Amino acid sequence: MLKFKSSDISSFSKSTNKNKVYACMAQIAELPPQIRSSSRNIISCFFFIGFNACFDFFFKNYMEELYDILKEKKQIDIETDLYSIELAAFFSDSPARAKALNIVQFNGEFGCLHCFHPGENILSKGNKRIFTNDNYQIKSNEAYLELVEEAEKLNFPFLGVKKRCILSDFLMIPNQIILDYLHLTFEGVVKRLINIWFEKFLGKKLNFSL
Repeated sequence: MLKFKSSDISSFSKSTNKNKVYACMAQIAELPPQIRSSSRNIISCFFFIGFNACFDFFFKNYMEELYDILKEKKQIDIETDLYSIELAAFFSDSPARAKALNIVQFNGEFGCLHCFHPGENILSKGNKRIFTNDNYQIKSNEAYLELVEEAEKLNFPFLGVKKRCILSDFLMIPNQIILDYLHLTFEGVVKRLINIWFEKFLGKKLNFSL
């Protein structure tokens, strides 16, 4: 079983107008966890250097040979053994996810892929979008497909969805789009929580790196 994932975008310079490196890689989900993420077992799907990558173009061309196998769930005969190939999930950081799925960024209106929360802009050292603790309907795959249909009919983003993406042929969106645990939990969030919890006892913020 293949599990596709998209890596971070790497820039050649700090300027937002310069070229970037985009990469898409895959893991074999059924390998033991100890060796699943080894560089020897990571499948490099494609790399792109440029200002802006069109993921639809790359997915379509890269997966052309696999399309019939994945869509029809055909088996592959390798040395007398039959193997099935299935895409289990897709995960990436927020910018790559927005590009791959043709959805609005996390900091845009209706930027949450998993619910219908529109978010709210606040002024705090620049514009920031927050998601208040309100109950909003969770998005299902059926709801997502309806949003795609409406967005393509309007030729304009509709409730956070811009248009259809290639991955929707193989994955149930958003059900099989995994949240990015690394960035959501470890990139500054844990540090911020620890400071919130302990600052009042110490009288100052902790100076450390996670």
